[in-house]
Amino acid sequence: MFGPDDKGSGSASPSAEPDESSPAPKDPYLSQAALEDAILTAADLGPGWTRMPVQTSAGTSKTQPTAVDTALRANCPPYREQNNASSSPAARYLTVSFTAPKNADVPYLDYELTITVQQRSAADLAKAVEYGKRSGVECKNMPVAEPGNPYTLDYSALKNLPPYGDEAAGVYMAAQNATGVNATSWVVVRLGNTAVEISGSPNAVEAFMSPAVLKVKRALDAKD
Repeated sequence: MFGPDDKGSGSASPSAEPDESSPAPKDPYLSQAALEDAILTAADLGPGWTRMPVQTSAGTSKTQPTAVDTALRANCPPYREQNNASSSPAARYLTVSFTAPKNADVPYLDYELTITVQQRSAADLAKAVEYGKRSGVECKNMPVAEPGNPYTLDYSALKNLPPYGDEAAGVYMAAQNATGVNATSWVVVRLGNTAVEISGSPNAVEAFMSPAVLKVKRALDAKD
């Protein structure tokens, strides 16, 4: 799409020569290295937090649907619509997960905190935020047929989201089975063509969502 002109050799003229004095187009996104610097570190979180290996590509491979994916597609319209919709590929993508100190006041998860920053068209990111807002309203009491561990998944909208950004959405997700409730939270904040997602233990998300978004915002402001 942005390749060289494919016109024949006779179509060129002296007036079509590029102006070497013109500046190169400015990259509208942070570089991958800048994204690295914009993500919270284990030191930012505090003693005992451990950062896991970084994932820098969103990936395109298809995986087998899980029980929760099946339940959401059947009972959560915004999830189904988002997964069926077309969108531009991420221009930059970075996700980092952290494990909490053993004595932290967070329930056990694979990762107690995950931060993802992705950059793509502002229109696509605005749609993602809208899907998030709708999920907290439309996705209720969803039965998940997990083999050997059936449970009910219920979403509700989070309040007190970070004040930085153009728009935000947050969801509290409670999974209840016969033995109790396991809860997680998810927050997304759009900063123009950049989205910051924070997910994991509700306590960890509440504690670190504002610092996570603010650090990315400062990187974007410095770029401009």
